Amino acid sequence: MHIAGCRLWTVYATYGGGHSVVLLWAWLADNFKPYFYDLICALVALIGVCIIFYAPQTIH
Repeated sequence: MHIAGCRLWTVYATYGGGHSVVLLWAWLADNFKPYFYDLICALVALIGVCIIFYAPQTIH
């Protein structure tokens, strides 16, 4: 999907990666203790962000 010169899936990936950053911030700044599965989900989200960001950028 191509809207006004931006790739929508890249914006979506950034949004998902932002949630992982919020989890890290809560852990470091607010002394929140995440569950093991919180960390696994954040890792999966960041891997997805990397896949989307570094995928070949071809627009048909």
